[in-house]
Amino acid sequence: MRFPFSKTPVSESFLHYHGDGQVTQEHVFDREPILRHAAEMRATPQRGSLRKIMTIPQPLLWKWVQEGKLGEASYVNGSPVVDQATAERLMRDPDYAALRCVDKL
Repeated sequence: MRFPFSKTPVSESFLHYHGDGQVTQEHVFDREPILRHAAEMRATPQRGSLRKIMTIPQPLLWKWVQEGKLGEASYVNGSPVVDQATAERLMRDPDYAALRCVDKL
């Protein structure tokens, strides 16, 4: 059986209850609003000392955790925190270029 668990403007989570007592969680997200937001940010000049560099959907972040792409990440309030070298490597990865909010890093 599939039950809604949580919902945001760009994602939904579902719990699946299997007959054998097992429970799995499914995450579904719509990438279009995220990609559109990143493109809008790239087109808008950012001023000041703080700039938004990249927008990373939560399901992608947890996929990186599962795949070990975040290295030895620590956790703060349940979210992974990575070292600067790992963050820069992921930000420069051409596979994730559409998530960047700036043209130049």
